[in-house]
Amino acid sequence: MKLLLPLSLLVLAITATGTARAADDVVATTPSKEAALPPSSVRLKLALGGVAVAGGAYAFSYAMASNFPEVPGTTELKIPVVGPWLALGKSGCATDDPGCGAKVVLRGFFLVIDGLAQIGGLGLIAEGIFMKTDSSPPKKAAAFTIRPTPLVGGSVTGIGFVGSF
Repeated sequence: MKLLLPLSLLVLAITATGTARAADDVVATTPSKEAALPPSSVRLKLALGGVAVAGGAYAFSYAMASNFPEVPGTTELKIPVVGPWLALGKSGCATDDPGCGAKVVLRGFFLVIDGLAQIGGLGLIAEGIFMKTDSSPPKKAAAFTIRPTPLVGGSVTGIGFVGSF
């Protein structure tokens, strides 16, 4: 009975994998030098998004570790990034709840999601720091522009001028 879950997961993993087939008509291309790079303002936004993802996942882990100290492995959740993986290794039933088989599986699922979210957040931070961006200054508008525009109203029909300076 204890081997039922691991065996079923193994069978699922073996049957779910397919054979990879390369398309004959696909030609490997290298990015052209004309490919547009993102502006440098993207770096900060991407890094802040990574901080939000990793920080949110870690805050969730820390809250669970603080609120449920009796569950085995939750003290490791206070460690950022590697905490969910350490907690997964020490996961089990609490002493006051010996028949918690489904809870352990569900907890393990959420620990994996939490660990992947923290690692993904760190990846976004790294991408924001190390990504290549367009170094050219933004194009400035002309100092003075003026253009004609039509005026159509209830009692007015004519031409007007709109500009910027």
